[in-house]
Amino acid sequence: MILGFGSTEEHREVEECNFADDFIQQNKGDDSYFTAQLATSLQSALAERSTQTRELAEKYAMGDHPERYSTFSSFVLHDASHIVVIFRFMHYNRNHPLSPDGWAAINTSRLHLIDFSS
Repeated sequence: MILGFGSTEEHREVEECNFADDFIQQNKGDDSYFTAQLATSLQSALAERSTQTRELAEKYAMGDHPERYSTFSSFVLHDASHIVVIFRFMHYNRNHPLSPDGWAAINTSRLHLIDFSS
């Protein structure tokens, strides 16, 4: 990571990966493979969470805000044995030490693999 960004942002990204893992474990049912319906359901659940993060970011831009927060988008790829979630995060730091107005942001990407046998 770079100055002003680090473990807080890493933790946020891991939270979304854990959400995807938990969602799959709770919803895969008795199938012996990943179904297209399961992948679509995961994409919908992630899209809802993504919308919530963007709505919060818009609210934060208008006034009271935490020092650091994140938004994300995602895309789900799958076959019978694997699901890959492509995450794109935007992390905001509203008290960055090198920014004249305190605002800073960084874009990161993360690929998260979910293997059926795991």
